[in-house]
Amino acid sequence: MRLSIVVEGREDEELINAVVSSVLVPGSFRIVCARGKSHAISMAGTMLTVEEEPVVLAIDADTSNPGLLAEQRSDLSALLNRAAHPGHWRVVFFVPEIESVLVYDDAVVRRLFGRSLDEVERALRDVAPKKSLARLTESTGTSWHQIVQQIAKDTEIASLLAKAPGMSEIVQFAEQVVPNAAE
Repeated sequence: MRLSIVVEGREDEELINAVVSSVLVPGSFRIVCARGKSHAISMAGTMLTVEEEPVVLAIDADTSNPGLLAEQRSDLSALLNRAAHPGHWRVVFFVPEIESVLVYDDAVVRRLFGRSLDEVERALRDVAPKKSLARLTESTGTSWHQIVQQIAKDTEIASLLAKAPGMSEIVQFAEQVVPNAAE
């Protein structure tokens, strides 16, 4: 048995793979890349209906508002409950978007970019992490590909990121539903 992690896009797939590969056994998971949020939701429901394997739907919340987040969680739970028992799936929200895992911890930022967040980047971190990350990559000349490679090579960074909100939920669910998933 393996866990299927359904994501919105290619960058989500690359980042989650780099992090999760550092803490889960190869073959205990696969990442399925949809083309957008609604396609990811549809794909997760279909996979739960057709396949016998557990599924994580890992998507951007696109909000930091607790009320809107609760509403999304409720709607998706109702949808996925129709496809499979709740113990067979998990919805993981990256709040407000997946880039938040790269800027939430100053130790990660320093290891990836060689410096801490400046005042503007720190202010953007919680409300617009993608913009915070864009400022970092522009000022340091670091590409997305370089970030992912660094995470894949540096187990300390990957371990820190595996504890980030969203990533930790994926790892914990894998450990619950896939025998011997953790390394």
